[in-house]
Amino acid sequence: MNYIELNNPTGKKLAKWKRTICVSDEGVIFVPSSISTHSEGEIFSCACFDGIAIHTYLSHVFFPLTWMSAEFPETKEYCDLIEKKLAVNHK
Repeated sequence: MNYIELNNPTGKKLAKWKRTICVSDEGVIFVPSSISTHSEGEIFSCACFDGIAIHTYLSHVFFPLTWMSAEFPETKEYCDLIEKKLAVNHK
């Protein structure tokens, strides 16, 4: 697993886990629950129900970006941005 830690947004101080993106060796992007308006527990329950693979880092659960974008529409714009940024940086 590769971990990409983003900088704190201007004027804010976010915990490291909230600013980290995880990329598996297979290229699956995992994002923290903090990109959603729903609680980590609620998202975790939905992922378990759907049989979705998760990843834990710094005692928090990370979820596949494509699944988050589809299941939690409020995250779509942010997920698209992450995906585009990662594609540009890995060319």
